[in-house]
Amino acid sequence: MEEKTFVELKEHKFSNGLNLKHVASFAIWDKNNPTDSSVIERSIDKLNGRYVFVALNFGGNKNLPEDPEKLKSLDWKNFHYTFDPSPHNGDSRIRDVLEGTRFEGAYMTDIIKNYATEQAPNAIQFISEHPEHLDWFIEEINLLSADNIEMYLFGGDVENVFKKYKTKLYSDLKTKVQLCQRIDHFSPATTRFPKWAPVQLGLKENGIGAKIKKYDPVWKNK
Repeated sequence: MEEKTFVELKEHKFSNGLNLKHVASFAIWDKNNPTDSSVIERSIDKLNGRYVFVALNFGGNKNLPEDPEKLKSLDWKNFHYTFDPSPHNGDSRIRDVLEGTRFEGAYMTDIIKNYATEQAPNAIQFISEHPEHLDWFIEEINLLSADNIEMYLFGGDVENVFKKYKTKLYSDLKTKVQLCQRIDHFSPATTRFPKWAPVQLGLKENGIGAKIKKYDPVWKNK
């Protein structure tokens, strides 16, 4: 990724004053301290906006703190044990699958910004009441300044959002984006993820005994 693009992402604020760097991240982790997201600042040359992974929303029950001093330590913390340093947190599963592959350094974000809930129906209802979150998602993807983006969705709930709002997403995204294989959600409750995600991403042969169909895109920009 060009440093200019990284700086634009880092300094970008949405219309409500929310900093993009507090709700998104990249698929790169410090091997010695995976909670230390400063590795991203040191690895700009390894970041890649051509691959994008999208989850639904913050998990758990904590949104970003309002205290500016507390926010300083949360740059790029999403998907890096932001709120739960437990080894059972699903973020470690993403790292295990993506680290050392062509997806290392990929951009990662949520389609719903700064709305924490463990109940997916609550999040889906929330976006129907706050459609501005879709505008913010479109903003950040356009900021990536990447051609031919491959976008991967974590789980069926975020896929349902894409299907419901595909007309808006299709018309407002400025870059060419193709939805690729939907992959299982990384939550520890999803026991298939460690085995299936590498297959779904084309990172290893399918020795599991079932056929994986190539994802039928919800939309593809021309």
